[in-house]
Amino acid sequence: MVHRKFLWEAAAVLMSYSLAAGSAAPVVHYDLNEGAGAIVRNRAGAAGEGRFRGPVAWAPALDGSGILLDGATNSVFCGPMPELDEEKGMTLLVWFKSTHPLGLRTVASAENPESGEGWRFGVDNNRLFSVLPPNEASSGWSDGLWHLGALVIWGREVREYMDGELVRSTSLEKPVRLNAGAELAIGSLSGRELGGFHGVIDDVKIYNVVLEADRIRQEFRRLVKAPQNNPELESGAA
Repeated sequence: MVHRKFLWEAAAVLMSYSLAAGSAAPVVHYDLNEGAGAIVRNRAGAAGEGRFRGPVAWAPALDGSGILLDGATNSVFCGPMPELDEEKGMTLLVWFKSTHPLGLRTVASAENPESGEGWRFGVDNNRLFSVLPPNEASSGWSDGLWHLGALVIWGREVREYMDGELVRSTSLEKPVRLNAGAELAIGSLSGRELGGFHGVIDDVKIYNVVLEADRIRQEFRRLVKAPQNNPELESGAA
């Protein structure tokens, strides 16, 4: 416990300078604001464009548009993940509105299908999951409301956030490989037509840095400014 606490405190100190200097920019950013067509474009870093697998469908989101997925026949494949500096860690931020409580509903993933190495994030029978198994104490996320999910990985350390608040913090037996030769998928497991998401996904960001809790909380409050997380709130609402 002391070791894990020290690691996260050290990470916060090391990252605080870069955050203050404004260098914590995403290395991947699919804002999903195209609103039409089968192509989604990356707005940051070297990752390529994404393309719909299956039927193309879009829907209004909290800020612009998002991809509308049916849980079985469509998702977006984005090609190879860019190489990350694993010593700096990774933070995934993604908005989603899950509308089906049953089944494995993957929001985003970057796993090597042969080795199984990499990461995934989503809800499984209404329970939050990532590189960690489904969280029995964290359920109710397939409620048809908008939620901001965040996955932070730094070596063996994993943190999950929902709506700007820490849900789970765990130290694994071995480090999570961020450079596992994986492709990024939005709405399914990497390279596979499995774990399909049911609902709307918007604004997928990946940082090559451990974002602080306050930064994640600010991202949630940027779009959702009421405790009840009203799905109809517009960006900038009071």
